[in-house]
Amino acid sequence: MQIPVFAHIAAASALLPLGAGLRYWKASRFPMKLFAAFSGFSVLHLLVEFVLGRMGKSNMWLVDFHQIVELFCILYVYHAWTTNRRLKDIFQYSAMFYSLTWIINKFYFEDPQHFSEINLSIAMLMLIIASVIILNSLVRITQHSVIRHSVFWIASGVLLYSAGTIIVIALSNQVLAMGIEYFNIMWHINWGFTIFANILYARSFACKIF
Repeated sequence: MQIPVFAHIAAASALLPLGAGLRYWKASRFPMKLFAAFSGFSVLHLLVEFVLGRMGKSNMWLVDFHQIVELFCILYVYHAWTTNRRLKDIFQYSAMFYSLTWIINKFYFEDPQHFSEINLSIAMLMLIIASVIILNSLVRITQHSVIRHSVFWIASGVLLYSAGTIIVIALSNQVLAMGIEYFNIMWHINWGFTIFANILYARSFACKIF
């Protein structure tokens, strides 16, 4: 199967936050260095996914591992940014809750040939809520323009991608069962939001205020 051009563009866009993270590495605080490391992990994930696909082997199980790493990383960035003890607890408990659901799904419900719709949908819903909380907190407490904060661009990217693709992710297995051509058409939505999100992530590293 030929990979759509738009898919290649979306995959290449993952290099933007990685490149920006490496460029501003020395000047970055630890949460942003962690986010840069996650960007590198995302690029590696795409490479492994591509190689397995070319070898004709299932690569859908990789999405689960990327999703839990992404959720932990984003929640840690949000946890590090806020000084609100209640919000810190919410982010910690959210990570613990998702870990439990992820493990249960892995041992009892996972089908390596399909996306884990439940786990992915739960993670994206949690990230949507967490991002809205952070953006609301940022608007209320910042004494500067919100665009000067790294966390603004990260939360905006997470919210844009998660809110824009949660329905696509939730219906992915049903659409895939209809045929790969339908799946590719629908997945263009995912690739589009991926590109926009990566641009926002890359922008976050240029901010002097975390």
